[in-house]
Amino acid sequence: MALLAFMLTGNVERSDGTALGEAILGGEEIDGDEADTGYGPRALSPAQVRSVAAALEEFPIEKKAREFDSTAADKAGIYVAKHDPEELKEYSVQLRSFYDDAVRKGNTVLLWIE
Repeated sequence: MALLAFMLTGNVERSDGTALGEAILGGEEIDGDEADTGYGPRALSPAQVRSVAAALEEFPIEKKAREFDSTAADKAGIYVAKHDPEELKEYSVQLRSFYDDAVRKGNTVLLWIE
């Protein structure tokens, strides 16, 4: 997931506040026990989900996949930073499909990275 966050925003630490940044690293923290649960749980409201889906629809995936800089991704600490452009497009299509489905159903999205 860090790979997609990096491709969408150039960031892997936290959301940059944009709808694309919210797709993987955003959301409001959900209170839980004090155990270390990695990054999450966090949630995006249905309105935020719609914003993310719209931003993903407009994202120029073909261009960004061709231009993806695996050296910069490696320097940013992305695990397995080198990917074929077709693979990057497929990951992006899956992410967009996930958000489109959540919009159709009016769902909240739960984000949790361990």
